[in-house]
Amino acid sequence: MSLPNLRGIFRSSRTEAQEYELRRNAWLRLLGFAISCIAIVLVANRASVLRRLQQARLGTA
Repeated sequence: MSLPNLRGIFRSSRTEAQEYELRRNAWLRLLGFAISCIAIVLVANRASVLRRLQQARLGTA
């Protein structure tokens, strides 16, 4: 039994402008998610490095 391609069905119910806007919004959301993940990793890494430096100065490695 062959199932219909759901993405194709939904795509055919939208205009080209709507499809373009949907794709654009999806990419922007993905980009925003990726940037926020990178920012969180950088902040966490910086905090870890600062904590290690502080411990090294106190001599409690």
